[in-house]
Amino acid sequence: MLFRNIIYYFIIPILLGLILFFSIKKLPLNIKLPGIILSIILFIVSIWFFLFPPFKATIKTQGEYKISYSTLNLTDESRKDTYNTNKFRELELGIWSPYELNNCPLVIFSHGSFGTIKNNETLCKELASQGYIVISVGHTYHAFETRLSDGSKVKISQEFFNEITSDNAQKNPLKSVEHFNKWMDLRVNDLKFVLEFFENNKNDISSRIDFNRIIAIGHSMGGSAALGLGRLIPDKIDAVIALESPFMYDIKGYDEENNEFIFDNNPYPVNCLNVYTDSSYYNLSSWKQYKINYDMLKSNNPKYQSIHLSGIGHMHICDFSLESPFLSMVLSGRDSKASAKKNLVMLNEIVINYLTSINM
Repeated sequence: MLFRNIIYYFIIPILLGLILFFSIKKLPLNIKLPGIILSIILFIVSIWFFLFPPFKATIKTQGEYKISYSTLNLTDESRKDTYNTNKFRELELGIWSPYELNNCPLVIFSHGSFGTIKNNETLCKELASQGYIVISVGHTYHAFETRLSDGSKVKISQEFFNEITSDNAQKNPLKSVEHFNKWMDLRVNDLKFVLEFFENNKNDISSRIDFNRIIAIGHSMGGSAALGLGRLIPDKIDAVIALESPFMYDIKGYDEENNEFIFDNNPYPVNCLNVYTDSSYYNLSSWKQYKINYDMLKSNNPKYQSIHLSGIGHMHICDFSLESPFLSMVLSGRDSKASAKKNLVMLNEIVINYLTSINM
């Protein structure tokens, strides 16, 4: 944060002053032009360093196990891709696992909108160091970037980008129902396909998984997908951890007369931890899509737990806050009281303590 402030308050104004100075000062052209060009270059570099600082905090894992990381591409030949119907649905997976440990609980992770398989890498690494196998699913065309099996890279779909940026559940809930159903159908079936692949195919990873202990975790829309997976196959999912996510999968329609979403009214079937920041916590009672979240917040059912992380925003509970503290602040609508490292370490502790408390 100090580095960011030095650039913002001192270096950038100085460089802007130099650009202005060389532009209006009557100087020989051989001095004026190089001065302007050099100042502009330094200004652009400073802005880039401001947005993406050249150093990133190192967060050491606390578990006893050394971990390995690998990637895998899977193609679901039963589905055409929603955003590219000329191809079957292909997914990129990031897999973290503890060395030489068997009977590991499985964590299946879903990233947020515009995220990647490393959206919450800090948490994935920590879980692996504690003895969990973590499979992070890259939702092609919902992810910022996906590497396919042929080596090509697929960027986020313009169609999906337009859906996200135009969606407003308070002003146009009917359109939101359409969006939510589309997004959840895609993502929840991605997660289900990946889980079934490892259940049904013997490989180095699946042979070490205890399929009687499965946890779904996700950030933002990924948390909604994780919640959807728990609703869809509750006999297979033991717990869900949603990092600031509404129950999108449970929204089945919209009641125009009563001005509210129509939810699946059956009790949520599995253990559930909802983690909130200031970005949503104070709006849970008024945002229509968060009705189940608000009901759970007030519930005495021990299966449902909620935690509010005060003083931080939505993007401070994923690793993008390490990459760009400034953009995380902008996207969260507020700055964080603590450093990105402290926030992510705190999140790791919350997740590990919760899983320990439910014997996972």
